Amino acid sequence: MSFKLIEVLGQIANNYYGSLDGEKKADILEEIYSLGFRGLRALFEDIEEYLEAIQKEIDNLIEKKGASTKVDKVKIANKLISEFMELFAFVFVKRISDSVASKNLFPTTNKVMERNQTPAAELVNMAVRLNFPNELTAYKNKITELDKALTKNYIAKKLLRFLVVEHLYKFDVKFSDKQSICDKLDINITRTKQIYHQKNQ
Repeated sequence: MSFKLIEVLGQIANNYYGSLDGEKKADILEEIYSLGFRGLRALFEDIEEYLEAIQKEIDNLIEKKGASTKVDKVKIANKLISEFMELFAFVFVKRISDSVASKNLFPTTNKVMERNQTPAAELVNMAVRLNFPNELTAYKNKITELDKALTKNYIAKKLLRFLVVEHLYKFDVKFSDKQSICDKLDINITRTKQIYHQKNQ
């Protein structure tokens, strides 16, 4: 339901960006952001409620695969749960940003940031920008600043890296810029070289 409402609100903002006044468009985008993160929070709360049962099921699967020690089982289970939560968070951030992925709405996303200067809103705004070519180069400094601001938010830092890597897959980026941003975000440069070569074959 959250995804459907986000899609509908995004269509309204995109289709009527010329006829809606700036404050009204900002209201709509702010609601899209809020709705997406409320949905994500509800999902995380559900996972937390059933976390013990999820861990038990994962433990059983790991045991069948032959994990060597109890410590290994705990590490593997925690890693799997963490990666699932990161994936869910990425899906929600992408759904929010894709719904307002229009250069016509860039001024409105800036207005939303003026109203709501939170790491979550900044992350969505960066996701919106990275939906377009050349934006990684243009926002390279802002990306590194955001990464530093997210120091205490592990999932958000991870999502920022996912967004950068996705952009590198989708668009051609000058290798020096690619190398620079990957160094600053501690993204595996070997992997990004593979991306570069694949896109230029």
